[in-house]
Amino acid sequence: FLFEVYLERQNDLGDVVSDFQKFGRGSLTLNGFVVSEFVPQSRLSAFKKGNDKSPFSAAGFVQLMVPDTAGIDPARYLWEYKGRELLGDVRCWMFDLTPKEKTSYGSFIGRIYVSQSDLAVVRFDGTYTHDPKRISPYLHFVSSRLKTDPRSPWLPASVYVEERDLKRPIERTKRLRARVTFWGYQTS
Repeated sequence: FLFEVYLERQNDLGDVVSDFQKFGRGSLTLNGFVVSEFVPQSRLSAFKKGNDKSPFSAAGFVQLMVPDTAGIDPARYLWEYKGRELLGDVRCWMFDLTPKEKTSYGSFIGRIYVSQSDLAVVRFDGTYTHDPKRISPYLHFVSSRLKTDPRSPWLPASVYVEERDLKRPIERTKRLRARVTFWGYQTS
């Protein structure tokens, strides 16, 4: 698959103070994600020397395409039914997921939407668990999937992130928005 990550940092008034855009290619393997960024010629020499100044990793945003790379099965998560929702023309069941292991930092915590027709996860929103004694390094996000054909699987289409009051400011910025778009899947 291919991806684009667009991120903007904002001042307290919501004005954009800096932004970046990264493109790349990724694949899922049994060991997780493999992500490679396409580096523009204008940044190539800085990138090779390790002087790429962005405090953000495209791979970290791409990871938000799945709630948990280890799986969200009932052996690892508590599932609490929250009702039904219509997402576009897709009837869904809503579940709140909480990891069973309280010390399992970096596990998904949030809501998933499961298609009633084929039991596939079509959307999820939340964040990841962290040590309550520390400020969370994780962002809140909404990840959506798309089904392009009745015979095709639901594939990650986009991720949206918005934080208006980061507890740990990034380069003195407490607000950010990001969008990740996925396309170009090889499904055969």
